[in-house]
Amino acid sequence: MDLKIPILLLLFTLMSCQSVRLHVVDKKIIQPGRQGGEIAVLYSTAIKVGNPVSIIKIREKYTLESLSFSITRLPDGLLIPSATVLQKGEYFINVYRDYTEEIAKTEDVLIFIFKNEFQKTITIEQKTTMSNQLLMK
Repeated sequence: MDLKIPILLLLFTLMSCQSVRLHVVDKKIIQPGRQGGEIAVLYSTAIKVGNPVSIIKIREKYTLESLSFSITRLPDGLLIPSATVLQKGEYFINVYRDYTEEIAKTEDVLIFIFKNEFQKTITIEQKTTMSNQLLMK
């Protein structure tokens, strides 16, 4: 009986301290809107930040190469620099990469690497979900 209260308090503390939570990562193929344009791949997800973090790198699971990305603050839609420390709130991330036939057919896994205010690295691995939505650029 004496241990139940401290254990419950510890569990509550651990659950409420979650720094970053990713939603589903959508994968979309972007078709060129003009002749001669290049096909691209766009990954997009919303994230919820509980404690201040910075995005250090976003990459695919089986490569070390960083992918380019942009961050939009929600709900106002302000585009913010990728080096910015993300404060508590919600954000939308777009990740871009070149198109290949292999990428179109595979289920990708992205790795998001964050650093919190105490310089601790947080790594989140997330599978992508192919969206049937066709975009044009």
